[in-house]
Amino acid sequence: GPEVLAMAWVARENGVPFFAFQHGLDREITLMHDKNHIHFENSVADHFVTYTNLSKQLSTENIFDGRLEEKSCKIFVAGLSKEHHSVTQQSNRIDAEHPILFVSTALYRGYFALRTDAGTDISTARQELKLINQVLDKLPHKVAFKPYPAMRYPDPDVVIDAVRRSRNINLVGEFIDLRYIVSNYRVLIVPRATSTVGWCLISQRPLVYIDIPHWFSLRPSAREMFEKAVFFFDSRTDGWMNSLQTFLSRPIEDIESEWYARRKYRAELMGKLVHDQSQGAGKRAANYILDVMREEN
Repeated sequence: GPEVLAMAWVARENGVPFFAFQHGLDREITLMHDKNHIHFENSVADHFVTYTNLSKQLSTENIFDGRLEEKSCKIFVAGLSKEHHSVTQQSNRIDAEHPILFVSTALYRGYFALRTDAGTDISTARQELKLINQVLDKLPHKVAFKPYPAMRYPDPDVVIDAVRRSRNINLVGEFIDLRYIVSNYRVLIVPRATSTVGWCLISQRPLVYIDIPHWFSLRPSAREMFEKAVFFFDSRTDGWMNSLQTFLSRPIEDIESEWYARRKYRAELMGKLVHDQSQGAGKRAANYILDVMREEN
């Protein structure tokens, strides 16, 4: 946004190096980032610290890299953050009553969101309502529903209202980050290719992924791997909601067994997306920053 541009400009005017850090594991999988270079960190920053080699590779393709000062941003791969590693170390207090967690990625644009996609907030809400009414409400298993932890309107959310009226769905974690509760459930459902998918993959819980067309679709290369590694449903396919309901109506143990059978493909997926999964990213990033400061002073 404009405040970041202003900070970068003032930093350069005063000879202060400007660092940016990767938000989440989404550039690696999401198609929209190929059309969204203007929002890349290296459009503004002098130095960009990423989680993965793939993120670095994709960021170097940014057509706006270096435009602000006519010099390319330096990109350093630090690895996954401590927060990512801690997901699998959370105490596994399984919610026995609600074995399935639906993780909503319905982040409305509201009045100020810096988004350039063609989707509207109304269409986003309608998609969520269809999933609630035609799938989640009809399952033999109780479902926990986690909204995206952000508020873009002061008005009541029609999706949240529908969840509260449901007898089969329980609202959880309205303003809690997913990483603190994701390990409490046996099966995860996530629509749209956002950074939320990364947290779910790292949790190692069975993941049902729903691909939404256009802006939040998977990259073709990522889609090929996802179709083998997770339970993949394409919302452009006729009858996909019926297929999803049928799949989620199976015994949870059957879903977990099939998830385990796909472990080889998941290892390939994570190896491609993350590559280096060792800990210590914070120390590596800190040392990089100190080295830059020494060189520039």
